[in-house]
Parts: sequence; C-alpha cells; structure tokens
Amino acid sequence: MFSRMLVAVDESAASNAGRDLALRLAAADRRRTVRFISVFDQTTVIDRGPTWDERTQEELPSAVERELRRALEAAAERARAAGVPSGETLASGEAVAQILDEADTWNATCVVAGTHGRHGVSHAVLGSCAEALVRRSARPVLIARTSPAQQTALERILCAFDGSAAARQAFEAAATLAENGGAELHLLTVVQLDDLYARIRARQLRPGRLDRRAVRRGAPRDQRTGRRRSRRAACASRRTSWAARTSRR
Repeated sequence: MFSRMLVAVDESAASNAGRDLALRLAAADRRRTVRFISVFDQTTVIDRGPTWDERTQEELPSAVERELRRALEAAAERARAAGVPSGETLASGEAVAQILDEADTWNATCVVAGTHGRHGVSHAVLGSCAEALVRRSARPVLIARTSPAQQTALERILCAFDGSAAARQAFEAAATLAENGGAELHLLTVVQLDDLYARIRARQLRPGRLDRRAVRRGAPRDQRTGRRRSRRAACASRRTSWAARTSRR
C-alpha cells in the first residue's frame, strides 16, 4: 500500500509533517519510492501574511511558483538524506484535481498530505485540500497533522472498524504501519446506542404492528402442534367442542 507514495508539499508546517511521515515510512522499506507534487492554484485565495502586501498582482504568481519550487527542492533534499528514491512535479490548476491526476499518471498506491487541523482561508496547495482528497480519492489517503511535539515514530495506532469494505482497507493499512514500525494496533468499534434504540422504537411503533403482536400474544396455542392459532380458529374450535358435548348428552 505504501510502495509508491505521492506527497503534496508546499512550505507550510502541515506540508512538512506529511513529507516527514512519508519519508519515515519509505525509509523503513528501501523498495518504496515517493514523489513530491506542488500545485499552484490561481483560483485559490492565498493567505501568506503581510509580506504579500508589498508585491503587485503581476509578481504574485511568479513569487508563489518560486516558493513551491523551493518546497520541492527541500523535500528532494530530505529524501536524498534519508536514502529514499524520489521525484518532483510542479503543476498548475485546481489543487485536488492535479494531485489526483498525478496519482493516476504515476500509478501511486497512496496519497500523503498534511493538515493544520483547523478551518480558515485556504493556502496555495494544502489548506482544505486534505479533506477534499479524502472525499474524492479512490486511493488510500494518509493525513499528517502538525503538533507542538513532532513524534519521531508511530507508537500507538487506533483503527476504527465497522466491518465495511473501507474499514477492512483501513485495517490493512494500519496493520502494515504497525508491523513496519513495531507499533501497538488498537481496533475500535463504536455502537451508537441512541441510534440503535431509536431504530428499534421506530420499528415497534410502525402502524398496526403492536395490534398484530397483541393478537398473536393473546391467541391460544394448539394443543397438538403448540402453535398459536388465530382468534377465528380458536372460536371455531370452541364451538365445535361445545357442539360435541351437547350431542353426547
């Protein structure tokens, strides 16, 4: 699953978290390769802080392109230092579409991206891109989140499991990560009792359902078969028994 990882990068801390996670996974198995991609989406609002105020609208695209190239170069340098085979791609267009197109072209087995874990103005590449990748990608997507204390290894992995096909794929990925990194793997299945009780109650309150059950519960059992008889059959049986007793008198 992690043999060919496509990693979205820019110069943000979230991007660095995804980049470092991909390189750690690739370094655990020398047969794995990574490919870094940076995308300049001109339709996206770019929030780079007050430094952009001094630049004109004409200078903005070339300035962003230079930053993205620096991000690719830095990622490639990290990969060389870790001994991981890598490649780089710079694309222009809608970020998620370009990343998914590159994943198809390169035949990636996994897409890696970083996220800040917060909402706000989108950045040139990542921003809200990570969530869109999860929704739209047909391939597994690995999301790395920035934290004050970056972990150097995966120690404990929590895998949510509900028995679905998607959950089984997530379990396979989690098991691979745990095996490669010597991490603990914990499976979690959640039963939402409120929803379960609500479904049961709604089924019980279906029109006519309680009446039919009440009739069945009140109906006498057949002495020969032990099965419940309908009210009509029970009444007919009692009339037959009364007629037989009367004729014997």
